[in-house]
Amino acid sequence: MLGNVRQTKRTERLNILLGNIASYMRPRRIILRAEAHQ
Repeated sequence: MLGNVRQTKRTERLNILLGNIASYMRPRRIILRAEAHQ
């Protein structure tokens, strides 16, 4: 049980890190889209 809980928390952290990296890798496209919507 404890192993499964730790694994889920670890995967959640990895997902958050991957999301942050993706946002850092593609910030210009998001900014361009935001300006286009305005």
